[in-house]
Amino acid sequence: MAMIGVSEAARQVGRDVSTLHRMMKSGRLAYTVDKQGRRRIDSAELERMFDLDGTHGTATMPYSAASHGDSAEIVALLREAVQCRDAMLEDLRRRLDASEAERRQLSERLTGLLSHRQAGSVPVVAQRVPWWRRWVRG
Repeated sequence: MAMIGVSEAARQVGRDVSTLHRMMKSGRLAYTVDKQGRRRIDSAELERMFDLDGTHGTATMPYSAASHGDSAEIVALLREAVQCRDAMLEDLRRRLDASEAERRQLSERLTGLLSHRQAGSVPVVAQRVPWWRRWVRG
């Protein structure tokens, strides 16, 4: 369980550092952060993620469509994911429509309250006459 830096890991697997950073950001490659804030990768994680064949600097990704099953299973999984996404979108649309209706209702209520005050139901405060007008009329 040797912890190595990102640049050393990239050199070992024959990939670019930015590739490893993207994999870490997407969650495909596990890492830890040390006290100095540097990312450290376990060498066992590299062996799990990359099929290291013993030659220095060459590696291949072990995950492919063939290792996960035939294409019919993959298509079925993708269709299920699309159906799940569609259900989530429909739920979000329903929530948005409900919140929009609530916003309209509150806006109408507020407009009604404000127009009620403007119609004269609330007594108007007398306007003050500036001092200079009283002086000029004098």
